[in-house]
Amino acid sequence: TPTQLNYIQSRIASFTGNEAGLKEATLAVGEAVKSDQKNIELRRLLAWLLMEAKDYDGAFDTYRQIDALTSSGGKELFGFAERALNEKSHSAAARAYAEVIDRNPNFREMPRVRYGLARSLEELGAPAQPGDTSVAARYARASEMYGRIVFDYPNTDIAARALLRLALIKKEKLSDPEGAKDYLEKISGEYKIFLPTAIEAKLVLGEVYVELNDLGRAAATLSEVAGPPPFGGADREKAALRLAELRFYAEDYQGALAILSDLAKNAVSDAANDAIPLQMLISEHRKENAAGLKIFASARLLRAQRRYEDALGILDDALKADTANALRDRYAFMKGEILSDMKRPDDAIGAFSLIVDTLPESLLRDRAMFAVAGLYETAKADRVLAIGMYERLLEKYPNSIHANAARKRIRELRGDTI
Repeated sequence: TPTQLNYIQSRIASFTGNEAGLKEATLAVGEAVKSDQKNIELRRLLAWLLMEAKDYDGAFDTYRQIDALTSSGGKELFGFAERALNEKSHSAAARAYAEVIDRNPNFREMPRVRYGLARSLEELGAPAQPGDTSVAARYARASEMYGRIVFDYPNTDIAARALLRLALIKKEKLSDPEGAKDYLEKISGEYKIFLPTAIEAKLVLGEVYVELNDLGRAAATLSEVAGPPPFGGADREKAALRLAELRFYAEDYQGALAILSDLAKNAVSDAANDAIPLQMLISEHRKENAAGLKIFASARLLRAQRRYEDALGILDDALKADTANALRDRYAFMKGEILSDMKRPDDAIGAFSLIVDTLPESLLRDRAMFAVAGLYETAKADRVLAIGMYERLLEKYPNSIHANAARKRIRELRGDTI
């Protein structure tokens, strides 16, 4: 029964974290399924174990069988597809969504199924035509599906979400802020009753206006979400933070600080994690180092606008011109971040290493070490150098906020099982 299944899962969960134990349990339940072909709950247990083992392809096959045995008309497969998508197993999710569509054309939740398939294909980034490696081709299938959803289900929440995905593909994948703007403005004008999506669209639209250097419209759009202080709620706080950044870019430090001080009151919020460092930066440098702060703000704005080469030019000039500037480590760190964004790992390592090797008193030194180690690990696939830098971080900064993450990365890179 379902109650018995929940009880068994709770008992088994105590050792599913152990690879050997999970494998043995999966084999045992698989054998039990063979002996009792019509036992649905046993198949559910097997599917759960397969998903615990991240074998979503195996779980897909099992849920196909459950769907058929229970005559659910796609309901079981749809539930599996939603979980697979949530767990970022996009290939299995896409297969499950596609099968629901093919075998159940009158499925009640068809708009959600079609949206889920589009999301899965978007994440997979598989080209519509084999061999076409262009970025546009990688997102053509998903974009076409989103467009059809908007056409087939106008003035619905699912259409609003599809429009938002189209905007994000334009903005994040195709570097087309103008194209993104059109979709986002459509949501703001025609789909504003669907509040969660409409608010997210306004937040993204604010970023797009910044990218297009229309800072006035960016501020107006973000103000609609932020409202007046005090700011409360994640969306309002995020919008307020962006407004503070706009004031920072405009050298309105007093205005920026007024917003940041309000955001900092909610110390556990995500916005506060970004607001407090910016608040400290402005407070420390707006008087004694106003020229240096202006350089930093200008480079940060150019980065937000994806004008990476222009930002690097400003930062390089600043690093060469004044080797004693108190913001030298900030310049170098931003340079490293931009170079990472540009997929230039060797140059990024060089920028971060300026802090690691020449600025021993910098408060960013542990972060720079962690960034270098991460680049060695991911971009360079050099396990030895990555471990060495993580160990150096732990030796120099055992109490760093990055220490626990560094220890975890060392264990995983070494293949430790404990």
